[in-house]
Amino acid sequence: MSASMDHTVFKGFDEQHLSFSITRLNQMNGGITSGDSGGIMEVQVNLQPIENPTKDRGASAISRKKRKLCNSISIWKYKNPEYSKVKERSEQYKENLREIKENLHNLSPLELIEKLMSYVIYDHILKETVCYASSYRNKCEFALCIDELKTFIGILLFSGYHKVPSERDYWSSEEDLGVPIIQKVMSRNRFQLLKSIIHFCKNDEAKDNTHDRGFKIRSLLSLVKDSFQQFGVFEECISVDEMIVKYYGHNPLKQFMRGKPIRFGYKLWGLCGVSGYSYSFDLYCGKSSVDDGNDDLLLGTKVVLMVEAV
Repeated sequence: MSASMDHTVFKGFDEQHLSFSITRLNQMNGGITSGDSGGIMEVQVNLQPIENPTKDRGASAISRKKRKLCNSISIWKYKNPEYSKVKERSEQYKENLREIKENLHNLSPLELIEKLMSYVIYDHILKETVCYASSYRNKCEFALCIDELKTFIGILLFSGYHKVPSERDYWSSEEDLGVPIIQKVMSRNRFQLLKSIIHFCKNDEAKDNTHDRGFKIRSLLSLVKDSFQQFGVFEECISVDEMIVKYYGHNPLKQFMRGKPIRFGYKLWGLCGVSGYSYSFDLYCGKSSVDDGNDDLLLGTKVVLMVEAV
C-alpha cells in the first residue's frame, strides 16, 4: 500500500480485504471513487482534519469550572421578620410582666440604663481599675470615682454613633472636628489614661484560667447577666442563637463568618424570648480545652445546656 496526501493506492489485495478496506474508508469523511480496471485499484479520499475530541472535552470542562451560577451581585435588603404563632401566655406570666412595667413605666432612658448598669457593676470596675493602676502601673496616687467612670463609659457610647476620623479629633480645636460636649466633661489625656488602665479582673487570675481566653471580662459578663435577669420574665417559647458584636480591630477572640451582614466581630451565644429580651448570653472563645464532662456532645447541645443554666 502506498499513500499520499490526496490519494491512497491499494496493491495486491484480494476481494475480501479490498471490501473490508473500502468499508473502513466509507466511515471516514469524504467521497470514494473506484475505476473499472482490474488488478490495481486507486481510491481517492478527500482528507479533512478531525478535531481532537479529548481537547474539546477538556476545554469545556474548564469553561464549566469558570462559569458562575449567577452573574448578579447579592444585595442585602431589610425585611420585617416573620414570627410563627405562639401559645397563649399564662396568667402568672402576665401578672409578672405587668408588675415590671409598673415599676419601670415612669423612668427616663438614663434611669433605665442605670437600672441595667447597676452600682454593683460600676463598683467592680472601679476597684479592679484602681488595683491594676497601683499594682502594675506604679500609679499609687491614681484616683477614680464612679461619676468619672460613668462619664468615661458615656464617651464610649457616644463615639459609637458619632464618628470622627481619629479618636483625638473629639478634642480638636477645628470647628468641623471638635465635639464640645466631650471636651467639657473630660480632657483628652485623662480619657486616654483611663482607656489604657481600665480593668475588670486581677491579672493573677490568669494562672487559674489558662483554658479560658476571655477570663478578663468573664466577671463583668456575669454581673451584666445577673442585671438582665432581674427584669426578665421567662416566656414559654425561647430561642438559642448566635449574636455578633461588630469589631474590626486585632484581637484573638475576633471571629470571621463568611456570608453574614457583619462578618467580623465578637460572637456571643444568646438565650432570648419571643419578645426579643435576652435572658442570658455568653462570649464564644473557641474550642474549650477544659474537661467539663460534655466532650461527647455536639456544639449545639453544649451551647443550649450552657445558656439555659440560669
